[in-house]
Amino acid sequence: MRKTMILIMLAMLVGCATPTVIKYGPTYMARNINDNIDVYSASSPDRPFIEIAKITCSGSDNDQNMLQIKNRALEMGADAIILLDEQRTAIVPIGWAYTTYKYGLAAIAIKYKD
Repeated sequence: MRKTMILIMLAMLVGCATPTVIKYGPTYMARNINDNIDVYSASSPDRPFIEIAKITCSGSDNDQNMLQIKNRALEMGADAIILLDEQRTAIVPIGWAYTTYKYGLAAIAIKYKD
């Protein structure tokens, strides 16, 4: 049992190797991986846009998750991403007690219409 719990915890600590993508619309010409991409967290952009896909990354390192999401969005030709308030929760036993641990990021990749 202890080995199983250690393996589960180690799996949670690994960054998101491959983001999960659900496409909503067409894929555009890929942008350079070094291009800037706009990131919206509290609201949508003021300019018109098309939703391309939802990208989810469930690793425990959200900096790495963000990088993976941005890179995947650029590969699909996105101009920006809109972060969603979406996290997964793991219940991890610590001795006789349990603690919850939140991890993961999700975003909508968008393309500006203008």
